Amino acid sequence: MAVAPWPMNGPPEKQGSIDPMEEYDLYINVKQPAIGIYVRKGAQLPDLTDKGDWVFDGTSAQDLLPSSVIEGVKADGHAFRDMD
Repeated sequence: MAVAPWPMNGPPEKQGSIDPMEEYDLYINVKQPAIGIYVRKGAQLPDLTDKGDWVFDGTSAQDLLPSSVIEGVKADGHAFRDMD
């Protein structure tokens, strides 16, 4: 039977520490409020032709968002979401 080199809660230098959860900023399109765009917290909006149409609507923790949003932000730096 194989034995792990350290307990299941990670290597000694990581024990007792909590990794910070990613957070994402949401912007809503004022002309089409059913459309939202997420970026990493503190990141700028991508180059949009209608950048003035987007207003900040808050920050969400990663565990409150669909995996498709997280994957989109990781791949492209932003992810659109139907807010309806």
